[in-house]
Amino acid sequence: MTVADAFDAMTSDRPYRSKRPVAAAMEEIARGAGTQFDPLAADAFSTIPPARLEQISRHLDLQSTAVEPPALPLVEVH
Repeated sequence: MTVADAFDAMTSDRPYRSKRPVAAAMEEIARGAGTQFDPLAADAFSTIPPARLEQISRHLDLQSTAVEPPALPLVEVH
């Protein structure tokens, strides 16, 4: 779970930085295997084809930019 969360964080735009390319995120995960990430989890994540990771990343980008309906007021004003 930690590897997937880190991948999402690295490949998503943040207020303080732009998203990183999938290849750069995969390199970072490989470097962190055994220290930051469980080596088995990092190895398993590395078997996901890059094209599939690109699809997942784009899908998550679309979800995060979906327009949410305006919030209802907490109180009614008469």
